[in-house]
Amino acid sequence: MLNLMLNDEICKYFNKKMIQRINLLSIIFELWDRDSLIKDKLKQIMKSNSQLNTILNDEIIEKKSQLKKLS
Repeated sequence: MLNLMLNDEICKYFNKKMIQRINLLSIIFELWDRDSLIKDKLKQIMKSNSQLNTILNDEIIEKKSQLKKLS
């Protein structure tokens, strides 16, 4: 009888630990997924920023050219 109770407690303990590990793994994978999404968004922002810089630089060059013509 004591052996059965002990076995039951051991099983409960290991089940609890297993559930904790599974929960921890799920959190890790969720954070990993979020990290990937954030990195993708940052890449998009950087690309967009680069495109804007190119447009602005072209406009600056054009304005300088117009100013030179006026001078």
